[in-house]
Amino acid sequence: MVDIIKKRLNSDHDIVIFSYAGKTSHEKVNFILEMSESRLKIIETRSTIVKRVVNILIEVLQNIFNHSEDFSIVDHRSFKYSLFKKGGDYFITTENFIKTVNVNGLAEKLNSYLALSDGDLTRIYRKTLENGGFSVKGGAGLGLIHIIRRSGGNLDYKFSKVDDENSLFQLNVQIKAE
Repeated sequence: MVDIIKKRLNSDHDIVIFSYAGKTSHEKVNFILEMSESRLKIIETRSTIVKRVVNILIEVLQNIFNHSEDFSIVDHRSFKYSLFKKGGDYFITTENFIKTVNVNGLAEKLNSYLALSDGDLTRIYRKTLENGGFSVKGGAGLGLIHIIRRSGGNLDYKFSKVDDENSLFQLNVQIKAE
């Protein structure tokens, strides 16, 4: 069975490594992470690449689990996730719902982090750790900094307003394998 999976995953075309659509829970996040990592290890022999992809994936999934809103009126699929390989690079794409009132703050934070050098991001990361600037939900923005640093800033995002209270947040992260 593993040989069949390996053969299918080693094609030169876009390869979906793992995909999920549904509600989030601690157990589901762990399942997604375990399945993604095990499938990734089948096609990627370089442990440094596997570690980088999994490391970013952990941060992405934690951010979604901790900060997304439940939007169950959409077929119980409040969250979508895909890990795929295109060419030699890996891509993590997610969609989740957030409150529309939080869109501007998140966009400003992402834009400001993306505009910084790696050295500046490192300084902000360390300063935030030292000062303990955590939000009510337990975050301090460190996950976003970590994702940006580990991906080399290769990410984009989009917000789509669903209604007056909710928006869809789409995040695409590219992890270069070279």
